[in-house]
Amino acid sequence: MNNKKVKITLSKTLLPIWGLLFVSLNAQITVKDVIIRVGRYQSAVTNDMARSSIVKPGWSLKPGESYTHVSGIPHMDNVSIDYSMVQNWEDPDGRVWKDITVFGAQSEETRDIRFNLPFNDGTYIHNYVRYPQTIVTVKGKITSSSVPRGELNPEAIDALGTNADQYVENKMLTNVGLEFTRKIYAWSHFQDNNYVIVEMIVKNVGFGFGPNQEVKTDYHTWKSYIDSVKLPEQTIHGFLYGLPKIRYLEFIGPHQIKSKKPWIVHYGFRKGDSLRMLYSYDGQMEGKQDDRIGEPNLADGGVLNNYLGHFQSLIYAPKSVNDRTDDITQPHYTGYNQNWNSGNPKIWSDEKGATMRGFITDPNIVAPHYEGPDILPELHQVNMDERGYSAPYEIPNYYQWARSHAGPYEIPLGDSIKFVMAIGSGGLSPQKAFKIGRDWMQGKCKFEGKSSSPLVKPKNRDDNDWAKDQWVFTVIDSMKKTASRAAWNYNKHKLKIPVPPPPLSWLNIEEKIGGIKLSWSNNAESDPNFEGYRIYRAQGASDTTLYSLISELSKRKGNLANSYFDTDIERGPDYYYYVTTFRISTGQEAYVDGEILESGRNYIEAFSPVRKVPKAGLQSGNWQDSVRVVPNPFNYAAREVQYTRTPNKLLFVNLPPKCTIRIYSENGNLIKTIEHNDGKADEQWETGGQYLLTDSGQRVVSGIYIAHIQTPKGETQFLKFVIVR
Repeated sequence: MNNKKVKITLSKTLLPIWGLLFVSLNAQITVKDVIIRVGRYQSAVTNDMARSSIVKPGWSLKPGESYTHVSGIPHMDNVSIDYSMVQNWEDPDGRVWKDITVFGAQSEETRDIRFNLPFNDGTYIHNYVRYPQTIVTVKGKITSSSVPRGELNPEAIDALGTNADQYVENKMLTNVGLEFTRKIYAWSHFQDNNYVIVEMIVKNVGFGFGPNQEVKTDYHTWKSYIDSVKLPEQTIHGFLYGLPKIRYLEFIGPHQIKSKKPWIVHYGFRKGDSLRMLYSYDGQMEGKQDDRIGEPNLADGGVLNNYLGHFQSLIYAPKSVNDRTDDITQPHYTGYNQNWNSGNPKIWSDEKGATMRGFITDPNIVAPHYEGPDILPELHQVNMDERGYSAPYEIPNYYQWARSHAGPYEIPLGDSIKFVMAIGSGGLSPQKAFKIGRDWMQGKCKFEGKSSSPLVKPKNRDDNDWAKDQWVFTVIDSMKKTASRAAWNYNKHKLKIPVPPPPLSWLNIEEKIGGIKLSWSNNAESDPNFEGYRIYRAQGASDTTLYSLISELSKRKGNLANSYFDTDIERGPDYYYYVTTFRISTGQEAYVDGEILESGRNYIEAFSPVRKVPKAGLQSGNWQDSVRVVPNPFNYAAREVQYTRTPNKLLFVNLPPKCTIRIYSENGNLIKTIEHNDGKADEQWETGGQYLLTDSGQRVVSGIYIAHIQTPKGETQFLKFVIVR
């Protein structure tokens, strides 16, 4: 055996073992984050298949955007290689390891030397998008994000034989000589924008690294590296592929999920099951005596904050390298355990390998497990919610991550196998979560359907509580429907499903006397499937809870146009808009005949508000008797007399076209100056989206305030108003 270490430059393509070329990999390759960001499902991936540095909604590309989408779905680092294993593997020093973890870094503790691989163009991750960001202009200012979603390269996506809206690809080399290539496909339209499809291609390339390889230092850059080396020519034996693991949700929009102990469930291990899934849904919060399933926000009328589940679904796994037929009995091993990362050092350890293999395949460790003629082969641990416990954390050795494994496989040198998975979310709509939470808070929540969960009603639940809980459990059905659609996407359409026309190139939103005018580009009308436009509006906040369809302009209705004037709005509240293009999907190729497919909202949404302007500013000599402060008195707690979803808003109405508003405290201190110069009759006390702040950025306190209004001609008026906190 020749263990000689040979370097090549990073720009070279890794060749088969018989090419006798190896690679020197720098430990300090910049880890690049990519955001899968074309729909409701948003996630971050890295080019080293490890945990992304983007972990909170702060990674949104536009202020306020984190409020509009389901961010914080566990990141695509879960589509990784952390829990795969092989058996009887010979390392570069000639030692045979009975069980060894497959890993893409020299040290599991720090991952300080990574083995992410370059493409021919020298890059370490490809991120292609089909459409550019729509340019959205509100009141003459561009409000859409200027940060690119990825490389605008529809030709590259088309060349892959898919019509996905975003495509991400990267590669990793592992210690045992397996190269992992991860391909991610995402769509933007409503029916298919809450999941991604992932292909993981695993190839035995015959070079890797071992436990005793020398760590070197480049003294010019002070970066550490090791060389990959030629391994003994060998078939990979007993390969167990660790499918993406599932854990708790972290964020839904801006809300951080407090419950980190969900129910974690496998589906598909019984004969006749239509899907192969691993999913999670909300469990009772530890240490809470009251009913917290769904995490109702008691300070906001009970609205549910946790109304989604997260899933991984296996769409395809081969029977073997030689038989590419989909093996419907995979994954062969499903379960969950306490933290199984034992063994020190973690990778290069007989203890580590034996422990991990036992957690996967040993029935004496994985207990209890299902048995019976209807159970598919190998080992499947009894699901958490079928154990008879009322809360997940009551289960012995509970651990909030679950896993499943496909295999074992034999992979000869130069051969490869492929796995296809869907990763996504499903659950209640924000509107439904809002209504259910309010009904529950008022003691009138009802559920008349069939429960989606095997959980039994606990003794401490009344009918109102249990109805809310069962609504939350319907996320299971939603996840299964989403997984079914993903399987239809891959199996029937080979990643080329019916899609809507392209999104608008530009959208312009203007405040006009009497209403809001929207106008937009006609670029989508050249699409052969184009049918028309749909216009959506939210009142009070750029939030999924409030958007509703207000108009459809289409060929079938005979009212097709590229503009719309909205007059059905109130004076005072903030309004937000977006416009989609759509088609009607029909025939055998449609998932549902007559289904309306709309362009992705993520492209088009406006994050700046507009307001109704009932009239122009009143002219000289006519305004002093009409000017008002609304509401007056202003009470922070009295939302019914304020403006929808804008609880801190105070408005000056019936103003002259131009004036200066100076606001004084009751002791005569000037606390705020507002220049009103847009020629309209209304002005609100607002700065950069923040309401009722002083010029020094302080929130006002309870008290009596005086507004002095003065025109450029010297006309004045004083108004007294009250603020109650």
